Amino acid sequence: MTIIEVLKYGFFGPMPEKPAELRLMVIFALVTALAAYLLGSINWGVILSHAYGKDVRNYGSGNAGATNMMRTFGKRAGAKTFALDFLKAVVASFVGRILLGLDGAFIAGFFCILGHAYPIYFRFKGGKGVLATATMALILTPVPFAILILTFIVIVFFSRY
Repeated sequence: MTIIEVLKYGFFGPMPEKPAELRLMVIFALVTALAAYLLGSINWGVILSHAYGKDVRNYGSGNAGATNMMRTFGKRAGAKTFALDFLKAVVASFVGRILLGLDGAFIAGFFCILGHAYPIYFRFKGGKGVLATATMALILTPVPFAILILTFIVIVFFSRY
């Protein structure tokens, strides 16, 4: 099995015949997980809030996500945080997909979410991971995501909460 086949079939595709190829797939999975976790650990809410001379985790809900940024520092700060957190999840899934196919995208998505919630750069205190999870759902499973988002909109419309 060549490296092209490994990339084509993904981590859980046909079992490689040679131990070296299996080791290569495991190394790719570990690199994918580590890279996605480190990327997810870049918490834009914390970084952008320091531009205001404050730490967003000390205000509002105590989370470092886009919603708390918007409530604490305004719509522009919330929108920037939203866009950058969305982008990091997209990049993580893209890298995972390049290295290991669809399975790699799922691995990267999980570790990006984990990094957002427990960022190594910020003493493991991050956001809830809602946006990172929604982004990964949108990218990896768009039809179920559309059903869920429509359900969410209907519930919010009728409950006003």
